[in-house]
Amino acid sequence: MNGITTLLVVDDDADLREVVALAVQREGRRVVEAEDGREALDHILAQGTPDLILLDMNMPVMNGWELARELRARGLWRAPVIVITAAHDAERSAKEIGATGYLSKPFDVRTLISTVQRYLGPFEMRSPESRSL
Repeated sequence: MNGITTLLVVDDDADLREVVALAVQREGRRVVEAEDGREALDHILAQGTPDLILLDMNMPVMNGWELARELRARGLWRAPVIVITAAHDAERSAKEIGATGYLSKPFDVRTLISTVQRYLGPFEMRSPESRSL
């Protein structure tokens, strides 16, 4: 195992997914993107649960509430879930699904990174000399 953590960003806004991916990848994390809950569920079923899920609530096809219900019903709710929403009360949405936390849109990159680090810890780049064989 290489120690790189994986985030699943589930949001129908392609620009937001791209910004999140760029910021988080710069921190040494792997990012997988899904444009709706159905695509996220398919990814989790095929690849396993990521280390952290950033989840928008209002999406077409399968919204955040439906994805949360499916993950719980299938026993796949294994990672921290952070709700990311522009809704008036992001905290209430997070509580409704039992999420670990929330980010209200719009959010800045520093807030995003500190939230990711709160749940996954800081990413530590290992020098070639410190690698174990």
